Amino acid sequence: MELFDLLETRVVELLGQIDTLREENKTLQEKVNALDEENKTLKESLEQEQHTKEEINGRIDTLLSTIREFTAEA
Repeated sequence: MELFDLLETRVVELLGQIDTLREENKTLQEKVNALDEENKTLKESLEQEQHTKEEINGRIDTLLSTIREFTAEA
């Protein structure tokens, strides 16, 4: 009977650990989801910055060409 009591106690302990691990897993999954969302936002921001940089570089090139043409005529 004592052996059965030990087994019963151990099973209850293991079930408690399972509950704890499930809660921890849930918390970690929520953190993963939040980080995924943050990553998505940062990626979109980076893409926008790259697009803006390319646009500005194009405008700079055009302006430099205009200056070269103007100074070449002089």
